[in-house]
Amino acid sequence: GKEVWYYESGKVEQEGNFVDGKPEGKIISYYESGKVSREGNYVEGKKEGKEFWYYENGKVKEEDNWKDGELDGKWVWYDEEGNINDEDIYKDGECVEMCEGDE
Repeated sequence: GKEVWYYESGKVEQEGNFVDGKPEGKIISYYESGKVSREGNYVEGKKEGKEFWYYENGKVKEEDNWKDGELDGKWVWYDEEGNINDEDIYKDGECVEMCEGDE
């Protein structure tokens, strides 16, 4: 069922659905201010599909893609103004293009 974690202040830190102790469906994490810090999807406890990390100003910080619990596809990092800082391409959890040092 649905589980919710809280900061000591009482504000929601993370929420999502769990089945047999594993995350299932959308899991959302929050800054203490209440703004979303991360959102991702899980299938049978494994990350699946797009995951987004956000700056507290609401702009995307990181965007990555998961398949069966492994990075698969483009992973992009942004600065606080929305400009791309770095990109890597993953396949089955391994960096295959534009990896660190390839720039």
